[in-house]
Amino acid sequence: MTAISSVARAASGVCRVAIVTFVIALAGCAGLRPHTSSPDAALVADLVALFDAAKAGDARYLVVEDRPFLVFDQQLQEALAAWSPVAAPATRRALLSRAVDRAGVLGEERTRLELARVPDAMLAEFAAAHELPPADTVVERVNRGYVAASTRLRVHELATIDRLADDTALASYHSQLSAHIAESIKTRGRTWRQLALLPIAPFVRLWMGMHVATAADEVVTGDFSDATLYVPPDADDDDSDPAQLGDDALLARFAPVIAVERKDTVRYDPDADRFGEVQMSGSDLAHAQPRIDVEHPAVYTYVQHATIDGVALKQLVYTFWFPERPRLNGGFDPEVGATQGAIIRVTLNAANMPVIYENVSSCGCYYKVFPAADLERLATQQYGAPLKRKHFVLENDVPRKIDVNLPNLVDTGSRVIASYTGGAHDVASIAPYAGAGERAHRTYRLLPYEALENLPFNGGTISMFDEEGLVRSADRLEATLLAASGMYHAGTPRQRGTLMIYFDQADFDDPTLLPRYLRLPAGAFAAEHPVATLAH
Repeated sequence: MTAISSVARAASGVCRVAIVTFVIALAGCAGLRPHTSSPDAALVADLVALFDAAKAGDARYLVVEDRPFLVFDQQLQEALAAWSPVAAPATRRALLSRAVDRAGVLGEERTRLELARVPDAMLAEFAAAHELPPADTVVERVNRGYVAASTRLRVHELATIDRLADDTALASYHSQLSAHIAESIKTRGRTWRQLALLPIAPFVRLWMGMHVATAADEVVTGDFSDATLYVPPDADDDDSDPAQLGDDALLARFAPVIAVERKDTVRYDPDADRFGEVQMSGSDLAHAQPRIDVEHPAVYTYVQHATIDGVALKQLVYTFWFPERPRLNGGFDPEVGATQGAIIRVTLNAANMPVIYENVSSCGCYYKVFPAADLERLATQQYGAPLKRKHFVLENDVPRKIDVNLPNLVDTGSRVIASYTGGAHDVASIAPYAGAGERAHRTYRLLPYEALENLPFNGGTISMFDEEGLVRSADRLEATLLAASGMYHAGTPRQRGTLMIYFDQADFDDPTLLPRYLRLPAGAFAAEHPVATLAH
């Protein structure tokens, strides 16, 4: 680890201490009343401490201070933020109750995931100390104990909300619950890193400014005539109505074909341009590192739910992993490093038809948007001509931010092909897929993203990602060079739910991302205005 990386990590640690100290002080004067000491509260607190000791934590989950049985993610935080101080008291109580109930469910989800990463010997000691009833496995024994304890604590919390009788009590509870949610790794420690590395910040800002000025207009090209072609298990469209399909069927229906440029001569291992199934290697947790089995291509998927412009939508997310980002030209290259991923996100409209495709590297770099051509036509009807210096009507001018890179429009809502350059693994285009023809191709497997968060390792289970959401053993020199900007491990691939883009100017999971960076027309996601039709 470099000296600057060490300072950045130390600054993050100082920030965490400062945040916890502030929260404790805040709890002493107002807001949530601490739970009285009870066996249930002790069990939950001890289990969270066990997760910390085993380094089994998951960065997506944000624990409520003093109530670790309540866990938030970004979507639930957004729901809690939809608080209206002028709504009827019953409406506000209902919002708080829904949030707490969902936070309890997320706590159980987090616990099941992290329990699988704790050695059985540690769990057995915990179960004995808390005198938990026997079960078929020690994991099940501890999980049952946690669920029973957290359920009783949640019932108590919901009863507390029911007793909030006036505006002051409701507002105070909401305010303090929001304030006690642990800060996300996306922003935690940023100010302290900037202060710790202030002397070199001007040089970093100058370098970033050069990239900001050209990012929106960057054109990626490649020769894909002989590209390696990867197709999903069922590459033929069917006649079923997408509006009637469940999540798994939608993921299969719209899974992209992936083309990776194949170069005649390269200075790196050609396997760097093949993606595959993720496995873990290493002697122990501190030395754990992903190993990409390129002989078994795999794409990891999940469905993200978002409300965009008032419409509840599904976003299909596809992630695949290359063994490395190799050195390309033999010179200075701060992006070189082990393990590199690419992410394709397909936003569907209310009828479950594709409206917008996005692509981003797993580190948050090279974010690009590929809207449906019919969406551009709708935008043209509403807005007329493109803005100055823009190619498409959909492109927005975001003040003091990097504008979106929109390489091309997509002409159909059927299967698409995403084409990636060799070496850099940057997407050049997303376009309709016309079939493999005579070209050789390989079939990839569709696997749940959750598999990456519980991988076999030396007789146990660990996540591909560490407790801060970073891919294990995958740091880049770029992380050191950009530390003064406040970005945490810039260039390092990371876990879902922790991804920032555009030099941390935007959050990949923010539901306002697309409306902010695109001039979306009215009805863009409405079912009665499908923006794409299936081609058979």
